[in-house]
Amino acid sequence: MALSALLVAPAVAAAPPAKAAAAPEVPCPKAEPPVPPPATPAPPPVDTAHRKVGGDALATAGLAIPQGVPMAPAVTATSWLVADLNNGEVLGGCAPHDRRTPASVQKLLLAAALIPRLDPAQVVEVKREDLADLDPASSLMGVVEGGRYSIESLWLGLLLKSGNDAANVLARVGGG
Repeated sequence: MALSALLVAPAVAAAPPAKAAAAPEVPCPKAEPPVPPPATPAPPPVDTAHRKVGGDALATAGLAIPQGVPMAPAVTATSWLVADLNNGEVLGGCAPHDRRTPASVQKLLLAAALIPRLDPAQVVEVKREDLADLDPASSLMGVVEGGRYSIESLWLGLLLKSGNDAANVLARVGGG
């Protein structure tokens, strides 16, 4: 609920008038994810010049919110930015320029390649090999071996739940 309050707050520019120095680094509020994410390699550091995009207030690997705004809520996201959709003003951010692994790019590529080829009404049965080699800590739709699901339901599980199990079933049905 606190996040929605932040999203509907009046637009206040996060970037103050240009200064010579970057914003002080304030740690971002964090919430522990229900399942710890797998370890990932450290990304290369962000060039100092690239941190300046959006103004000095966003030139931080920490929290960037306007003065006088209540503390941002703790979330599991490691990097984020909230902007007013009407005028583009940045309302706040956390490590807005840090490099992160793209969120499920392969799943989006799978969808782009197979949505035109698979009938959403087709019902398929989940096979044992669809569930093999899945990291139990990864995001899953929750399909079960022997279960019968429509392609449409699997797309929803892939795109809304980021289900790796749904991705495996769709990839097999789409040709392997």
